[in-house]
Amino acid sequence: MIETCPRCSTRLGAPLRSGRQVCANCGWSTAPLKTKSSDTPISKPAQSTPGRILQLVGRIVGRVVRYVRAWLGQQWATLRQHRPQPKAQTGQLMQGLADRLSALEKSIPEDVTARTWLTAEQAFQKLGGDLQNPDSVIQTSDGVTTVNFTRFRGLNSEEAYAAFGLEMNRSRRQSNKAWLRLK
Repeated sequence: MIETCPRCSTRLGAPLRSGRQVCANCGWSTAPLKTKSSDTPISKPAQSTPGRILQLVGRIVGRVVRYVRAWLGQQWATLRQHRPQPKAQTGQLMQGLADRLSALEKSIPEDVTARTWLTAEQAFQKLGGDLQNPDSVIQTSDGVTTVNFTRFRGLNSEEAYAAFGLEMNRSRRQSNKAWLRLK
């Protein structure tokens, strides 16, 4: 079995069922062509010269038409890419985007920061405590109980934080995220 074609050096594929190998590039084959009689050489059927000329001219014209069509397609695509946008449409587009942005900004509630999640330190400061002062205390909403930061951070129940006007999320606390927010 031969691996490369002896005529064009292209790698040959698997042999056919008959065992013959054929080159896909140049058409070379391991089996010789069979003839009807061994003394007459194989020749193409005679074709008149005008018929061959017409066939050749038809192929040339077909190739020229395909080439011109491809070239015009490329030129058209290039022209469409570089076509300038009308300024009126661009101005209207920018104005429309500015209007939408303005409407979105107006739809944002003013008190967004009050509903964000806070750490224990941030919540203590929001309620009026000072982290720099170890004697600093905050009061519950009813004003009955006061706690310092160490005791505030150690509270474990939702009711205890609710007394300060805070909402607690246990799953956020366990995953070390900000876990308190103002009600």
